Amino acid sequence: MLEPADIERKQFTATRIREGYDQDEVDAFLDQVAVDFAERDKQVDSLQQQIRRLKRDLDAARQPVPQDPDQPSLESVKAILVAAQKTADQAVADAHAQAGQIVIDARTEARQIVSASHTERQKQIDALEQRRVELAALINDLGDKREELTKWLKGALEAVEAHA
Repeated sequence: MLEPADIERKQFTATRIREGYDQDEVDAFLDQVAVDFAERDKQVDSLQQQIRRLKRDLDAARQPVPQDPDQPSLESVKAILVAAQKTADQAVADAHAQAGQIVIDARTEARQIVSASHTERQKQIDALEQRRVELAALINDLGDKREELTKWLKGALEAVEAHA
C-alpha cells in the first residue's frame, strides 16, 4: 500500500528535452497529494478506533446486566407506580369532594345573603312607608292649620276694615 511518505520521496527523472511536465508543478502537486493522504490516514485511524470502541460497547451492552441490589426490580417499580396512581386517584377524588362541598357552602351562603338582603330591603320599605304616613299626617295637619289661619286672617281683616 502506498504511504504518504512514499509520495513525498518519489523522484522523477528530469528530461533534457524541455517537453513534459513542469517539475515544480509536479512537486507541488505531489506535496498536496501527500498532505491529503496523510489526512486520510488520520481519518481512517480515527474511524478504526471508533469502530473498535463501538464494538466493545456493543459487546458490553449484549452482556446480561447483573441486578444491582440498590436498584429496584421491575415488580417493585410496578408496585410503586400502582401506589402512585392510587394516591393520585384518591387526591383527585378528595379534590372533587372538597370542590362539591365548597359549591354547597357557597350556595348556602348566597341564599343567606339574598335572604338577609330581602329582609333589609323590606325593613327599609317599611320604614319609608311609616315615614310616608307620618308626612301625610303632617301635611293634613298643616292644611288644617292653614285653613284656620286663613279664617283668622279674614276675620282680622274684616275687623280692621270695620273700624276703619
